[in-house]
Amino acid sequence: MVIPMLTIRAAQKEILARASFERWVVDHARQFFPTECTTLGTDDTLDFIREMVQQARQRGLTGGAEICSYVDLAFSFDRDFETRPWAAELVAEAAGVWDEFTMDALFEAAMTKLDPEAGLGVEDEEDFQVVEEDEPEDEEVEGERVNRDEQPLEPGSGDGGPER
Repeated sequence: MVIPMLTIRAAQKEILARASFERWVVDHARQFFPTECTTLGTDDTLDFIREMVQQARQRGLTGGAEICSYVDLAFSFDRDFETRPWAAELVAEAAGVWDEFTMDALFEAAMTKLDPEAGLGVEDEEDFQVVEEDEPEDEEVEGERVNRDEQPLEPGSGDGGPER
């Protein structure tokens, strides 16, 4: 028996990828913005997300994380978040070419706007401090010295991982 070969063209792959990404963003929005999604309803939530994804792509964003961050900001501050005083300067600096650094800066500014204590508040390198952590000491277990770094955890040994 001969099984016919199925060919998926690049355009079809793109449609499937966009639909999959769209579903992921909708699920993300329902998880992190349940009140807003309920208020909008299913169809309007999908329309809002599609509009924001399109805007993000028009800004030059291509990565899923950056596009999702754009959608998050729109849910948090409304679709005109780019015009807010805390965002306008960063948007102007981007000069129409957005990238992950633009989104990181916008997200940081938004977090500071929502909770001034949440921002990093780093002005320059002098504000960074290197903190060295002490190495975990060996401990004694029933008369034997045990080095924590050298003991592999077995599946199901209480390490929080799945049992196999």
